[in-house]
Amino acid sequence: MLDRIVAAFEQDDLLGLVFPSDPHLVGWDENRQIAAVIAAKFGWEGALPEHFDFPLRNMFWIRRSALQPLLDLRLT
Repeated sequence: MLDRIVAAFEQDDLLGLVFPSDPHLVGWDENRQIAAVIAAKFGWEGALPEHFDFPLRNMFWIRRSALQPLLDLRLT
């Protein structure tokens, strides 16, 4: 599987994040207010979606250029 992921990154410069699918989409719970503040810093306009697909725990691969905008926020 790792070979397929590395190949996908090599073949598609726009691919920024790969993670396993999860059949159970989750909501924000108590993180909605924090997420809204961070989303605004990224220029997000409008309401955040109720549910979303995202990597759980540490099961993901990310291209540094895709992560860099988040790192640049210098969150604490």
